[in-house]
Amino acid sequence: MSNGPADQALVLVWLFLQAGVFAQSLAGPGVAVVVTPSQTQVDSTISDDVRRHFQDTGGHPLRSFSIDLNGDSIPEKLVLNEFLCGNGGCPWAVVDARRGTVIGDLFAKRILIQAKRQNGYRLIVCESSAGQAVSIRQTYEFRDGRYRKAESRARRGDGLRRISGDPAVPI
Repeated sequence: MSNGPADQALVLVWLFLQAGVFAQSLAGPGVAVVVTPSQTQVDSTISDDVRRHFQDTGGHPLRSFSIDLNGDSIPEKLVLNEFLCGNGGCPWAVVDARRGTVIGDLFAKRILIQAKRQNGYRLIVCESSAGQAVSIRQTYEFRDGRYRKAESRARRGDGLRRISGDPAVPI
């Protein structure tokens, strides 16, 4: 069930990205973008420092998705370590491509890059699971030079429950 035009637009953007109708770089700063492992591409430009950050890649190539997170027209990279993917999701690193440094660690099956910004960077929402019955949704915001977890919610059959984050914010 849709909550309005914004939800409909998000669904259309997701469908277009899934179908490859427009390039990742065309997803501008005012558009929410959904990223899944299938949308990443093998990236031979990823530095050895980023590869070492993952500690174990099984010798497999790393994959990435490029998107400008801070509005400076230089895309950051969401780097996927496909080798360590499991049923719950995959480890990802957010990389400042200009400096070649990791500015965040994520775990997700699906990532939503929100249009909304905080501290100059777009918010990131990661969806993963812990078994069939539990869905986890974590929101990351940019603080003190890197993406940090701001909130986590777990959904079991009886709705969302906060597992970390600001208790003053209602679920």
